[in-house]
Amino acid sequence: MKKLNKFVAALFWVVGMVALCAKSEPFYGGLFFLPFALGPQILTHVGILYARSRGAQITLFIALVVYFSWFSFIFVEIFYLNPDPQGPVALLFVGVYSTPVMLVLWVISALFEHRLKKAQAPGNV
Repeated sequence: MKKLNKFVAALFWVVGMVALCAKSEPFYGGLFFLPFALGPQILTHVGILYARSRGAQITLFIALVVYFSWFSFIFVEIFYLNPDPQGPVALLFVGVYSTPVMLVLWVISALFEHRLKKAQAPGNV
């Protein structure tokens, strides 16, 4: 599950970066929006690297898919369905708007990890 999560995470980063840069007038201009638009994925990716329990990995996979779906929805809305010159400003808030849902998923993942550590603690046989 961890290898799948790493692959999907890398794929989402590449797709997100290419999408942001492709819609920027200088190609590298999309990199400005990267920390704002894909910022919550950083915590998800750190969790993927350090999570050992299967439940945590599954929860983080769900977090990846949920956030990428949210980002894709906003991206399509901004650039294709309702194009507006000020539309890209919304990319600054994509991560902020997703925080409540992402926090729930990160906490669930942390609880799975805590439960695993508690079960592996000395004295718990």
